[in-house]
This record gives sequence, C-alpha cells and structure tokens, in this order.
Amino acid sequence: MHIQTNSTQLFKLCGSSGILTAMVASFCAAGFAISLYAGITVSSRVFLASCIIVVFGVATCWVLFQKTEITLNRASDTVTVSKRMLHGTDSFDMPLSQVAQADVDIQRKQAKGQAYRLVLVTDSPTGAERLVIGHGFSEGPNSVTTARMINRWLGVPEAQIGAAPFREDLRAAHLIDLKPHG
Repeated sequence: MHIQTNSTQLFKLCGSSGILTAMVASFCAAGFAISLYAGITVSSRVFLASCIIVVFGVATCWVLFQKTEITLNRASDTVTVSKRMLHGTDSFDMPLSQVAQADVDIQRKQAKGQAYRLVLVTDSPTGAERLVIGHGFSEGPNSVTTARMINRWLGVPEAQIGAAPFREDLRAAHLIDLKPHG
C-alpha cells in the first residue's frame, strides 16, 4: 500500500493488485494465442485447450484484481475502507476514535524469512479486533514503515508493531474459537 495523502487532517492509502493481474492476463493471452494457432494448424481438438486457458485466465483475473483505498479523516472522525474488485465494490466506514493503532501481522516462513500484512487494530465493544487492510502478505517490510507512519499520524508513535498474534497464530494455538456462534 502506498501513501497518497499525509496531512494533519487526512491520511490516505491506496493499493492495487493490477500488476499481478496484468501479468496473469498476459500469460493467459499468450497461451490462448499459441493454442489457438495450434488448433488451426494441427488439430481442432486443441481448441479445447484454448477454451480452458481463457476460462482459467478470466477466473484468475476475476479473483486476483483488487484496488483498496483506506482514508483516515480527522475532520469527519471516520475511517473509510473501500475495496474494488472486478465483481463489485465493498466499502465500509467506522469511527476514527475506534482505531487504537496500525500494526502488521508477521508470517514466519522457514525458507524465505518473514512476510508482512498491514492491519488496523480497533477497539470495539467485543474487544480488540484486527482489520486487515493490505492485499495479503508481502515480502518487503513496507507494511512496517506504513504502520509506523499511521501510528505517528494517530498520535501513538510508540505502539509495538508486529508483537501481537494474528488470527492464524491464535487458530493454530487453539486459543480462540473462530466458529460462528448462533
């Protein structure tokens, strides 16, 4: 996620998976062109392969593409999280006063080291919650830097980052019940 605005009243982050989606679409388009050419010159049965490639490519792009905007606004005391995907937009607002700090979930990988995911820690009536605002885990520590900048903007520059367990750690340790109640 990249910081688009950082002023005293407004902090805005934007992120997109457009490059990854474009790469997948390019590979699928190349595979489709090759199998289509092979279908015309070699055998009509190869057309089935080109149809499978098109379906796979469209489905993958449909799932992968995501554009996220997070706006923290002091003037209106709101946090707006908007996720736009190819199949629709999901957006919600919450009071800025409920945000305790920004944090990162750290996933430890044996072969590659660590991966990071940006989250907002909120105070809610049911307890602290971790709202994932990034696009999954990433290899670089940019999420840590962004979390520190958000915390400075919120006025909590000394908040610990990457120290709290995240849902997968808790699930693995069987410390919380993640099944829906009711």
